[in-house]
Amino acid sequence: MRNKVLSIEIGSRLIKLVEAEIRGKVFKVIQSSILETPEGSIENGKIVNYTQLYKVLKEEFTDKKYKAKKTVAIINTGETIIRQVEMENYPDQVIEQLLEVKPESYLPIRSGEYTIDFRVLKQNENGKNEVLLVATPYTVVMPLVSLLKELRKKPLVITIPSEAIAQCFKNKRGIIAQELKRVLVIDLGAESIIMTIIEKGQALAINQLSFGIDMLFSKQQIGALEHQEVGSVVYQCNAQEFVRAQIERYLIEEIDIFLKQYEQKEEGEVQKIYLVGGGAYLQDIDQIIQESLHRPTEKLHTFYDHPALEIKTSISLFINALGAISKLKKEGL
Repeated sequence: MRNKVLSIEIGSRLIKLVEAEIRGKVFKVIQSSILETPEGSIENGKIVNYTQLYKVLKEEFTDKKYKAKKTVAIINTGETIIRQVEMENYPDQVIEQLLEVKPESYLPIRSGEYTIDFRVLKQNENGKNEVLLVATPYTVVMPLVSLLKELRKKPLVITIPSEAIAQCFKNKRGIIAQELKRVLVIDLGAESIIMTIIEKGQALAINQLSFGIDMLFSKQQIGALEHQEVGSVVYQCNAQEFVRAQIERYLIEEIDIFLKQYEQKEEGEVQKIYLVGGGAYLQDIDQIIQESLHRPTEKLHTFYDHPALEIKTSISLFINALGAISKLKKEGL
């Protein structure tokens, strides 16, 4: 049976769309789009100008004849709360009920204000479960769901970038061709940077920074870099020349702390760093990170050798959207 599905990621700068056809255990990309996010329509991942977004998306769906109704969406907001907690060895159904009734026991939130996803990572030496919790405010989720429904789409899954991107890394079975056991993927966005440690398609640890690549540039530099064609990336400049000092001062320190904390706790080495997102287009940013941390670092620009993934731009921009489709496929929807 063939199912068409739409994956959508609305960022502060760009909107990424991928329409694919799921055929059993694989999927084939039908078409994709990159659109400029209307100015002032998104604020920290939250829709603040519904009308502008509706107009832009409606026109693209009509012009390019996007047919898929089933939709998976990626939300990227600094208001998402991510925690790793210890819980008794309960079945998933009991964990779900506990998080619904008494979320404040595990997160700094009140019942009814957040949608909470969870995943059991492992059983620790005390016989208890290590559980990854991801809580996103309904004030962020519901406007997106309403927008999709008004566009006559059927939202099936709302996920976060880390969970989507993890689906691309499943050794030889993933979208990304790599055989390393454990990697760090850094999504260099304009307003936020997300670091995800991944092993065999599972996000083991997530850290979302409160700043993005824009913070590394002065307002004058950002203005100069934005004079580019629609759909292009604004960071195609030399990092050594523009922002090396800022990268070393802010970003390198955060990466180093995150890696050391994880490796000391888990007693496992992260073998490689991959860079994705608009910030990955900064020339030499991979070299700066590699030289500073003495760890192999690579910009992720190529697909796994898979003829179905024929997107006419870098995987760096579409990896979340593609990963979200893989997540949908994995869950059998």
